[in-house]
Amino acid sequence: MSLPAKTIAYLRVSTIDQNLDKNRADILRLANEKGVGQVQFIEEQASGGSRRKTPYQIGEKPVSVGTVQSVLSPDLNTLEPNLARCGYSFGVLCEKLNIKRHEIKAYLRGQLNQTRLEEINKEIHKLGVLV
Repeated sequence: MSLPAKTIAYLRVSTIDQNLDKNRADILRLANEKGVGQVQFIEEQASGGSRRKTPYQIGEKPVSVGTVQSVLSPDLNTLEPNLARCGYSFGVLCEKLNIKRHEIKAYLRGQLNQTRLEEINKEIHKLGVLV
């Protein structure tokens, strides 16, 4: 199955005094003439003559370790995220292992008896995933 074609236009001006409106209008007129459909614009306003400003100069605050830790999930290396990174979501696991969603949830939470836990682990190993 092929994806639909996209038309992307890159617009750039080098000073803050310049305006992208005329360029955008010209591109839309050409796109209509050629029948390319909807156009997605990527726009950039940059100064070619001056040095890039530091985050301090533009008033951006540094991101602290505490901020990063507060927004990251604390369980990135537990079973569920590891399975998800391998492409095994709840739905996929239910289908591949032929078990119900509530049992997968209990498995991921460690709420199954030892025998059932080992059975599911064996099936997951057969899929090529190490748990």
